[in-house]
Amino acid sequence: MRLPKIHFSKWNHYCDFSIFKDGVQFPGVYLVAHFDQPPRDRARTAAREIVYIGETCNNSLRGRWNQFRRSALKGRREHSGGMRYYKKFRNKKKYKRLLHVAVFPVNLPKKVICAFFTRYVERKLLLDYAIKWGKAPKCNER
Repeated sequence: MRLPKIHFSKWNHYCDFSIFKDGVQFPGVYLVAHFDQPPRDRARTAAREIVYIGETCNNSLRGRWNQFRRSALKGRREHSGGMRYYKKFRNKKKYKRLLHVAVFPVNLPKKVICAFFTRYVERKLLLDYAIKWGKAPKCNER
């Protein structure tokens, strides 16, 4: 079995998640960052602006992002990373305009391989970020 190359989408404003054309119906990995003006090219996975790196294996990227968003912006207890975001940034209205997301959908024929690969990618990106910046993204706890 050949595993896909890790390529993320471009950055999109959090409320424009519907513009992702392909892949959001699959599980995968997503990046959350703060940008005044996001870069026009594909997301760089160790960008300093990243505040959260997450994955989903049993949900679609669209579904998991919606859980994150509701937790991060409304304080609903649906997503632990979203709740950490809410606690750190809730009093700062500007973060709603800065919040961007990029996705890497994972669509592999065997569900177990898909889940292991998705988790591997998330952990690799967390490690790469920590190596580069000396810490985890602000809303990643572990």
